[in-house]
Amino acid sequence: MIVSAMIVSAVVGAGVSMAAAIAQATSLAPQLALPTASSGADPTHHAISERRLPRLENALKDPNFEPLDPGSRIPLDPVTRQPAPEILTSIMDQLKEAKRILIVSHTVPPADGDTVGCALSLQRALLAMGKREAEVDVVADCDVPGFSRTIDRYNDLRAYDDVKDKDYDLAIVVDVGEAARIGRSADLIKKVPCVIDIDHHNDQPSRASLGLDASKPLTTWWDPNSPAAALLVASLVTHLDRVADHPFSPAQWTDIAEAALAGTLTDTGHFSYDGIELNALLQFKGLLLTHYAKGYDGLKALLKYSLPPVAVDLLKPEPKIGEGVSDAQRQKLAVTLGRMLGAHEQVKVEAAPGASLALVQLPDMARQLALQAAKMVEPKTNASDIREYVKGGLTPLKNDHAIAVLLTEDRGEVVCEIRSSAQGAAFAMARELGRNGGGHPNAAGTSFSCSLAEAAQKVRDWVAVWEKRSSQEQRQGDNRR
Repeated sequence: MIVSAMIVSAVVGAGVSMAAAIAQATSLAPQLALPTASSGADPTHHAISERRLPRLENALKDPNFEPLDPGSRIPLDPVTRQPAPEILTSIMDQLKEAKRILIVSHTVPPADGDTVGCALSLQRALLAMGKREAEVDVVADCDVPGFSRTIDRYNDLRAYDDVKDKDYDLAIVVDVGEAARIGRSADLIKKVPCVIDIDHHNDQPSRASLGLDASKPLTTWWDPNSPAAALLVASLVTHLDRVADHPFSPAQWTDIAEAALAGTLTDTGHFSYDGIELNALLQFKGLLLTHYAKGYDGLKALLKYSLPPVAVDLLKPEPKIGEGVSDAQRQKLAVTLGRMLGAHEQVKVEAAPGASLALVQLPDMARQLALQAAKMVEPKTNASDIREYVKGGLTPLKNDHAIAVLLTEDRGEVVCEIRSSAQGAAFAMARELGRNGGGHPNAAGTSFSCSLAEAAQKVRDWVAVWEKRSSQEQRQGDNRR
């Protein structure tokens, strides 16, 4: 079946105004699979499919998967969940009128590819519209992981200290809707007259969640059915181009699209995760084919990042000092490794066959040792790189267990990252345990103010209760049938 596409662009090409084009695209919402109040779509969950999408490489080559217009995604009214093009118009008007703009990425978890891709794609679009570099800042108040650093090819990400004393007309918060997840940037947005939030997580952004005064003007584009916030930004920048005094050049579009495409890939696992809507892949394909001549191979090359092997060896349950360091460095690492093993502070993995829970614990001593070793080879390595490497192991564990959890000891608290194959289990755990829990149904996180051992026991206890509850619900369902 060929999927209908290019709705907005076709309408604009016919000489219709942008407002009319958006309205006509909105009238075709069923073709775009936009959730509506009557469709039965649950706004608190991603669309769930019975099977995964085809491999991305195959879908990109297959003409039966006809690409969608990159601007096909339209904001939804947060209450009715009906298409609301007036939200898009409001955001575009604010972006055009603002003189000094701050774009804020999340810091908990550390700035991932989606939040960085959103921020940089939007910044590059604003610069293409004629705003000066000094007028548009992107802040990430954290150690940015390696694969996110590769997206920032022009080194545009700023630290909090770089922007804390500047004044802005408008703040745009991307891929997050909570003050607790943007670090010290939460203080910055309180001082800005107007705020826009673009997010796709389960919890709807609000003035309260962002720590804003009740009178602060706030515009939200919230779509929990989108598998990546970067797809929302991709649609936004497409519409900005269509109303710009001077359309973006091919070179400008390459940079703008690259960031949004890369952000989408990192948040969807290259469209390998369960429950991703087909139209998300088709929108991605439309943006790729229309504006990114480097193709999928170019994106894979951009996102290529690997932790130095000497650090990888030290993050195994049976750690060792591998190759890649000098004899003097090896001796230095051996002293710390001996102390770590004596204190039983190496990485621990609990993943018994058939068990519901796979639990990985990353003690601070193991994290610091791996970081020390990595910096000997690659000085730019930071603590987020270590955690992201270990977190990457949750996906295969999740495929064999209902729930996979990483607990990372970090400066007096424990960061908890959860992945689940059991629908909704990750979000439920994040919400019921720890502080400031949230995320997506099957990918969520929270934190604890306790020891690593205590956090691990909290997780085990929660899973035991969840297993019992799930078993009871299944028996009740069987009885009803």
